[in-house]
Amino acid sequence: MGSYRATKTDIYVTKIARHRNGISGVPFYVVLFRDERIGTGAVGDMIAVVMEGTTAQTPNPAVAVLNRTQVYRGKVEFGVGSYRGDQYASALCRAIEIWDVEQTKLGVSHG
Repeated sequence: MGSYRATKTDIYVTKIARHRNGISGVPFYVVLFRDERIGTGAVGDMIAVVMEGTTAQTPNPAVAVLNRTQVYRGKVEFGVGSYRGDQYASALCRAIEIWDVEQTKLGVSHG
């Protein structure tokens, strides 16, 4: 998938991958994106984990969002480089939907 700008937002998705999470765990997606929304405190390169089954309409979506630079620096404490996944869920889920369609057209199996 090439770079994708989520509609009506300033996040740019650059990469998506689906993971099986072993033989009995819930599969999940990893999404790399850049948040360029000034004033949100979240500007920068981000990584999101979106659990399979989460949609843009899911109440309390299962989405975790972390700042990639902070994670790289080992800063994973609560409130340090972590952001509200529910604020990103709609744009991320839409990007995943588009990616899934592209992968299906290419004949790629997710396992």
